[in-house]
Amino acid sequence: MKFGGSGMTKNCYDWIVANVEHGTQIVEFGAGKVSTKVLSEKWKVFSVEQDSAYVGIYEGVDYVDAPLKDGWYDAEKVFENFPDEFSLLIIDGPLYGDRTVITKYFDRMNLKDAFVIVDDVYRDEIKSICQELESLGKSIIHVGEDESIPGVNQFAVMR
Repeated sequence: MKFGGSGMTKNCYDWIVANVEHGTQIVEFGAGKVSTKVLSEKWKVFSVEQDSAYVGIYEGVDYVDAPLKDGWYDAEKVFENFPDEFSLLIIDGPLYGDRTVITKYFDRMNLKDAFVIVDDVYRDEIKSICQELESLGKSIIHVGEDESIPGVNQFAVMR
């Protein structure tokens, strides 16, 4: 499994392995060939994806096929069977959509005790997601680089 590129970085995966209890529930926005595969080996994964080509590619993953609607995932589909509790929320999608729309739905997610990983924090528009999480009482506890691009902050972990 090759980490990095458009997939999850090894630094991010290593942080998850060290800090998120194995066997618990992870919710990821933006399924992928890397993250969904490696996460489903140790955790229960609920994966929201806009591209049906990535839905159902790995066994044991609860996929939500949610095409884009008004720039974000089809919220009706996302929240139809959304988990009540989870240990980690990963925000890494939608691709070519507006990730910041997720902030409108934080009140529908039980974020109280969960870690939140916000990917691609080097992008200005993604920083607003972190700011919204801070307004809800979360703080950045770790910032990780993409190991293939030293000096570039790739993801932030909040709790």
